[in-house]
Amino acid sequence: MKRTFLLKAVFLASLSLSGHSNAIGLGDASLRSWLGQPLDVLIPITDTVGLGKHDILVRQIYGQSARKLNFEDAINGPRYIISIKTDNKGLLWARASTRHSVTDPYISFVLQVEMQGGTVNREYTLLMDMPPSVNTTRSTNENLPLKDDPVAPVFPRD
Repeated sequence: MKRTFLLKAVFLASLSLSGHSNAIGLGDASLRSWLGQPLDVLIPITDTVGLGKHDILVRQIYGQSARKLNFEDAINGPRYIISIKTDNKGLLWARASTRHSVTDPYISFVLQVEMQGGTVNREYTLLMDMPPSVNTTRSTNENLPLKDDPVAPVFPRD
């Protein structure tokens, strides 16, 4: 009886002495640009409470590093400018951008977040949309496709 109590007490004490575990991650990408414009993608870095942008390293994986990690699309993919931003709530965001206009609608890249406790990799595949037409007008009936809308399918009318 005494031994069981002692084992339970030691176990509970060891749980309280364990270090804080950070489960940092990368969220879903938010594309903020159109095809034909410079790339601008924001990605939330999750579970970063108590961390600043100088506590983590975010970079794009390409070339031999991508080959070692079996990210085939990223081996010969284009390089992007990767930076870390902090919003007004203190949340961290990774930003992938370019200085030149993007002409290929298919974007694929791998981001790596590295901190003292470990490394997280995530592959992103994005499809860029055409910019909206300036002279496109919206109908009050959303079920009908518009003639000026390049995305809407064209159906014959009865």
